[in-house]
Amino acid sequence: MLTDRLGLLREFGELFAYIDERWDGQSDPGHARGEAIPLPVRIVQVARDRWFQSMLGGPRYAARVIRRRAGGVFEPDIARALANERSLNSVPAPAKTPFTRRRCSRRR
Repeated sequence: MLTDRLGLLREFGELFAYIDERWDGQSDPGHARGEAIPLPVRIVQVARDRWFQSMLGGPRYAARVIRRRAGGVFEPDIARALANERSLNSVPAPAKTPFTRRRCSRRR
């Protein structure tokens, strides 16, 4: 349904079923592990976490976290590739602003 609403190809929708799988198979739902997880999903998993960890502690912190998760959560080769210094410098770091909550005004 999401892919239809976004106007994406059906093949993209099939990838969403794997988004929470782990490389080592220790995930819930745990239907796939290792190379049974489609390559685009394996790449997105590492990239998404690297971006998030960069928001929390900067690029060097993110690289340490990604390296530590290689072989468990993430495919080792992809994790190493996205945690190396060259890749750290090739993607702009996220803005160093804290997460903020919008205030909602209630009308009475």
